[in-house]
Amino acid sequence: MNSKTRPEIIALQEHKVDGFAMTAIGNLLNRDFRVVCAPGQRGARGEGTGGTALLIHKSLRIKASGKTDDGFLVWAMVAKEDQEFYIASVYGPHTPGTRAGHWNAMRNSFPHTNLILCGDWNMVENLADSSGERQALCGSEYGAFMELRSKHNLVDCRDIAAENIGPRHTRWCSYGGTPRWARIDRIYISHAGRWLAAIKHVRHHAGNTLSDHLPISTELEVGTLAGQDGRLSVSGPTTFKWSPALISKEAVKVGICKIWKRLENKKDDPRRIYYKGTAQVRKLLRSKQREQRNRISDISRLHSEIVCLHDNCPGDLSPQQLTRLDWLEAEKRIREHERDVEIRLWSRVKHLGLGDAPSKYFFNIHRQNSARSQILQLKLQSGEETRDPAVILCTIGKFYADLYTARPNDETEAIAKKELMGKLTDKLSAADKLMLSAPPTEKEIEDVLFALPLNKAPGVDGISAEALRKTWPHMKNFYLAMVAKFWEDGVLAETVTEGMIRLIPKSVNKLELKDWRPLTMLNTDYKIIAKILASRLQLLLPTIILPQQTGFVKGRNMLDNVLTLWMAQDAAKSSNRRGMHQVSTESRLRPFARLGPT
Repeated sequence: MNSKTRPEIIALQEHKVDGFAMTAIGNLLNRDFRVVCAPGQRGARGEGTGGTALLIHKSLRIKASGKTDDGFLVWAMVAKEDQEFYIASVYGPHTPGTRAGHWNAMRNSFPHTNLILCGDWNMVENLADSSGERQALCGSEYGAFMELRSKHNLVDCRDIAAENIGPRHTRWCSYGGTPRWARIDRIYISHAGRWLAAIKHVRHHAGNTLSDHLPISTELEVGTLAGQDGRLSVSGPTTFKWSPALISKEAVKVGICKIWKRLENKKDDPRRIYYKGTAQVRKLLRSKQREQRNRISDISRLHSEIVCLHDNCPGDLSPQQLTRLDWLEAEKRIREHERDVEIRLWSRVKHLGLGDAPSKYFFNIHRQNSARSQILQLKLQSGEETRDPAVILCTIGKFYADLYTARPNDETEAIAKKELMGKLTDKLSAADKLMLSAPPTEKEIEDVLFALPLNKAPGVDGISAEALRKTWPHMKNFYLAMVAKFWEDGVLAETVTEGMIRLIPKSVNKLELKDWRPLTMLNTDYKIIAKILASRLQLLLPTIILPQQTGFVKGRNMLDNVLTLWMAQDAAKSSNRRGMHQVSTESRLRPFARLGPT
């Protein structure tokens, strides 16, 4: 547990949080986290109404775990290699006396616990002073609290100062009250919901835990929101994209081939095997990409050595130095080419030549894009405008949860639909039904894959159409088995059906939700299956839809009916024969004759 960018254990706490929300937050941070959760009770705020959870990386083996019914405490005994240790998280109520009591109870229950994670946001009145909450503790409560700390050698997170730049703050509204300044605890990450809303403002290493064994990083991005049964579910953005240029390298190809070879004899659900393979390939590509970026960073070092050799006269260089110079120049050209490919893939710009360090240029682009896509202020349905990130997050989540949740049909609508379906006379033949339900062939899947448009944003798994084409020889059999299993059971793997909603601003005015356009980024696996079904159905639409409907059928145009009407009017105007003159006078007078003499 020495990595400062990928913590293996994180403690999360939040008011009135349930197990589903804790698991969703764990999936946001890292899909390799396993969640040990103690959901909180619904009681009075201020006396511990929240839950606490431990997110433990799968590389750590959980030998035992437990939790209390009230949701205040969760613990786990984990092992890694030859080391075993206990870790526990206790929910910290707001009142100091109750908080001290819970800490004391946990210490008495688990005297050999190596690690305690506890704390809260520190709401203070002044940005430069983080002692506001600590000053509120006085009398017997403060004495009991200090006695507990001394007895168990606990370190109060509020007494820990940040590095040289001082404590980090972010502006916050405390429970809907007046704005105050909140300092995030450097010991661990607390209050999951507020942390998700404010994490973008805290881009630094958060420090170690009480035992100095658990580095925690806040270098994480806040995900978008998806609806599930009308509830809020947190899903994370794509943090890694499969690079087609990286996949083309021979060493990477060999590694990918070995991964899929190892999975060939696995006896498991094909959908699960396919997910395992893609996850392992993603891990391999991440490691190779880190190596590639390290090589790219050596360009300046190579350049310095070349300049140093060129400073000497050519006649003064030894044969070894000349050989070294040739190798350095060739290696520099290779590294520069790798850098250019990386830049082109990352930014999609054609003009390069920005020097060896294009970070300022590209960081400015990303900063501008990030600023445009941030929702800093939102107009609620009540007409009130808010800047509270928590309120904005919950409002957006509820809006799209309601929007994408299916509504049950009322009785009148069900009866009307049944009557309409009963009047339909066109039915598919047995051959048409067989064509629609037949499992797709290998050629059909390949044709769809290689017909997908390029340079499109990938889904949650980070696999673009270009990357899938590059790895198709290795992944083909596994993908075919996964599709065959879907055709047999009619159920896709959950990882295939995941989508990520990205809000794009429509205009400069971004106060209301209608000013944002939601774009759903789907996985390439799902796109292939959907395109196969759509292309098959497209063959039958002209036979079951009457020619009077000219829209939404391939080969027909919505303007056909309009053009037909224009042509009829034009024909009537261009004809020299008038319609009235085609009726004889006798025929026109015959109806009046039936009325009698006039």
